[in-house]
Amino acid sequence: MVGSTIVDNALVRFRESAERLAAISRFDFLRLGLVATASSSKPRTIIALSGLLVRGSAVAPVLTELNTSRVSAFQLLIPVSEMSSLLAQLDRGTLERLRISDSQTSEFAAPLVSPVAPQSTPRWHFARSTQEGLGPVFRVSMTGRRLGDLMSPEELDDSLLAQETDYAYASLPRVIKAFTGLSMGQHELTEDSSRLELSAPWPLHGLAASMEGDFMRVELKGLSGLDSSRFILNVEGQHQDKRFDKDSLRWQAVPSAQQERFTYTARVDVRGVEPGAINLYVAGIPELRLRTEVRPEDELPVFLASPGMVAADSLRPYRDAKAPAGTRLTRLQVSGFRLLRSIELDLSHPLAVVVGPNQSGKSSILDALQLLSEAAQGGLSDAITQRGGLTLLLPRGGGGSALSIEAELATSSAAALRYRISVSPMGSYDFTVTEEHLLVREAEGPWMPWLSRQGAQASLKGMALTVRNERESILPQLGITSDVIESVRTSLAAIAIYPYFRTGAAWAAPGGVPMRGPAIPQPGARLHRSGDNLAAALVAMRDERSTDWEEYLGIVRLAFPSLKELRIPLISSRTVQLFWDELSGQSFDASELSDGTLSFLAILCALFQPGSALIAVDEPEQHLHPDALRRLVGAARSLSDRQPIVFATQSDALIGLLDETPEAIVVASRGEDGTTLVRPDVQQLQEWLKTFSLREMRRDLEGWSPES
Repeated sequence: MVGSTIVDNALVRFRESAERLAAISRFDFLRLGLVATASSSKPRTIIALSGLLVRGSAVAPVLTELNTSRVSAFQLLIPVSEMSSLLAQLDRGTLERLRISDSQTSEFAAPLVSPVAPQSTPRWHFARSTQEGLGPVFRVSMTGRRLGDLMSPEELDDSLLAQETDYAYASLPRVIKAFTGLSMGQHELTEDSSRLELSAPWPLHGLAASMEGDFMRVELKGLSGLDSSRFILNVEGQHQDKRFDKDSLRWQAVPSAQQERFTYTARVDVRGVEPGAINLYVAGIPELRLRTEVRPEDELPVFLASPGMVAADSLRPYRDAKAPAGTRLTRLQVSGFRLLRSIELDLSHPLAVVVGPNQSGKSSILDALQLLSEAAQGGLSDAITQRGGLTLLLPRGGGGSALSIEAELATSSAAALRYRISVSPMGSYDFTVTEEHLLVREAEGPWMPWLSRQGAQASLKGMALTVRNERESILPQLGITSDVIESVRTSLAAIAIYPYFRTGAAWAAPGGVPMRGPAIPQPGARLHRSGDNLAAALVAMRDERSTDWEEYLGIVRLAFPSLKELRIPLISSRTVQLFWDELSGQSFDASELSDGTLSFLAILCALFQPGSALIAVDEPEQHLHPDALRRLVGAARSLSDRQPIVFATQSDALIGLLDETPEAIVVASRGEDGTTLVRPDVQQLQEWLKTFSLREMRRDLEGWSPES
């Protein structure tokens, strides 16, 4: 039985660090390669040895043992549990036997002697270094005697070695390279020194961080299957430092093209910190630390350029994107998303009012549109995570193993664009974009492929592309600009979805309703999803689009005849406030307006948003008086000529206002196969409307089916 007592301090440090790394990295074997002299006239001496911690499931087969009259070479896989025995034997200077498994032991024909006498000091050296293809490693190494001292000139003769290996190896350096990975023989071989080294790769080998507004996005390159709950993030701020751990970090793991490699991403709120750099640690491994500076928001790297296309100086988030003039969404197809197992929404009519009872899938349609927009903005991963993960989004009880969204866009020219993205689960919690396609059709010609992606492989008009993040759409990852790519990604990013407006009374939630308070004006400000920046969006309309502003005021005055003027003055050096002036001389600020009045102002402002490929509002009837709702529906009919408008509702009052435009009705109903969408036959509806109103026919509409 070979003892495992280790005296050399460098070997002890390596063993301790390697065992800690093995625990978190799931390294279960040490891949050992060695080359030794084979002379029977003197002790067999190790001339090259290397060891690397690996996962047995991913390691390549070991090479067949090589024996010649000059050298012997071996490759072995030994369990990590036997690493102490190996180190103890190397510490004593003699390698005798190694246990390969519970039932198998490798014994050398004669003990292999270290190329340095045991009493020599210093012998072993422990350090952190970088190894090509692996990244940072902990390494313990030793440089021994010259090969010229260990082997005779005849033993170093390459021609004899080549002959004895049946010309499989041309020289001793090639044998050493094949079995150990070490490079020798760049100079006179006799002057080369024998080398022994063991390496423990870090499970993490790359760290990047960039700002996204008030948040910081962290990307960590590493091995698959790591316990991310052990990751600790230390943020170095301009004014203070901040620590994040398992209680405040949520990591998402994305597989990369390299086997056993993943990208771990997290997004953290760093308001008030002003981060300059971050440090990443792993609990239980104090030696392991990665550090990087934080990139500003607008400094995402350009990684692709191609002939005939313009390389972008930098990639910017598309949160405030505007669709090119005349570009509008004309068709939406969704499958595998909540109740939407397979639906198609035809938007050839510019106004669509989706009618249906609760739990019929109306809101899911708007949510799918929002998800599509977030994908084009580069936020698909965060969007799915915020919704609870992909497994919660897929239909319950089967009905699809992938979430797919397809959209068609009409442009101001005769061209049409069709974009499709599919996302599939990986394991129980993770997901990846499995498919992505962009087709282009000129006039009435055939659909022609432009952009294609299958997993990590992608091409643009036949040119191979690099997919940096497999959990995101490739559109915001492209470091190029072209009319087609820009038109698609800006148009999809500019889809404007308004699920609700926070109009709650100021007294019920003091400071909790931003729409009622001051706002910071910004050029080109667009209305936020919850209307928080209403005053800023109205200032942008007033100052930049005077015609829209006058039309907006005219509609508000029709709904509220007592209104004289809407004022949005500066109330400080940086903020504006919305005021409502009446003909009677009374004046109210936004905090004093009713929920209905504020809702009307916000929804109407949403309908005036410029550069949107589509605008959708969920339950616009909330808080509105019937007269105000009538004015809002009339405005929607008119403004839908600019871009498609979608309302989702179950309101009799709203449905009753569509008698003049029954073609806007889309019926959502839920059956055993999920949600179905049907546009009722317009001619039949018009016949019914001679006797009934749409309001009286609501229940009949909700029961409409393709066979009706």
